[in-house]
Amino acid sequence: MQKHQCKRDREVSRRARRKMVGEVMKLYAKRKDAMPEDVEAIENDINARVEAWNEVYGEKGYLDLHYMTLQGAVNFVARMAASHKGRLYLETGVGNGSMGGVPVIKQALLKFYEGSISVCVNKGLLVLFVSPKY
Repeated sequence: MQKHQCKRDREVSRRARRKMVGEVMKLYAKRKDAMPEDVEAIENDINARVEAWNEVYGEKGYLDLHYMTLQGAVNFVARMAASHKGRLYLETGVGNGSMGGVPVIKQALLKFYEGSISVCVNKGLLVLFVSPKY
């Protein structure tokens, strides 16, 4: 699933992730106080930053959905599934960062892809079996 990375590459990835998370957390704070008409643009920015991190530092066939909004994660997975065949690993987490501790991204993906998705031994990781119908 994950290819070997040299220690330097992992450190670069970790630093980039910390930077992305810091930026995203500031955007979530901004969203909290935003006018209703500004919320969608802020959420789009949040999701774009997480997607960009995945594209640059992520592994092929593995999506880290942490910090995305529900709709952003669902849309991202749908786009990636459209261009991917076989197993697609979706790191959703277990809901620690979600309101009430409920893993809303995980639940939404399980419902949407019912019959084509399973939960790994790691409860925060889903495996989507992408078939030609998606």
